Amino acid sequence: MFLVEFLVKFWLAPRRIRFLRRHWLQLLALAVPALRVLRFLRLVRLGRAMPAAWVLSSSYRTAGSARRLLGSRLGYLGGLGLVVTIAAAELGYLFERDRPDGVFESFGDAVLWAFSVVLAQQGDPVPSSVGAHIVMLVGFAFGLVVRR
Repeated sequence: MFLVEFLVKFWLAPRRIRFLRRHWLQLLALAVPALRVLRFLRLVRLGRAMPAAWVLSSSYRTAGSARRLLGSRLGYLGGLGLVVTIAAAELGYLFERDRPDGVFESFGDAVLWAFSVVLAQQGDPVPSSVGAHIVMLVGFAFGLVVRR
């Protein structure tokens, strides 16, 4: 909301450069927290990015196959839910397996976690990596959309 307010004021300012000079501290206060997103780029190392990309691409292909094979909407939705859950388990396990404080001891634990995230909107145990947190949020969002 603060960013939206700042952008509206910036857009309405008659002299934008002058506005930025006078409100540089507010701009800095808005920009610094946004830079934490750059920590996510550490995940894009080749060793972690390739398996995650493989999981996402195979899940996308599987969802497309489910659409063609399952004629009814309910069947497709159930198949898609299963694909998303398994993909979330794979990605969560992939991000957590090399961490010393990882929460999954086996892939079975990750599958159980993914089912609880997508179906029951429960995130316990809470993962420790940023990538698994993002997977958890996407799983929550998918579960909310499917329920509606």
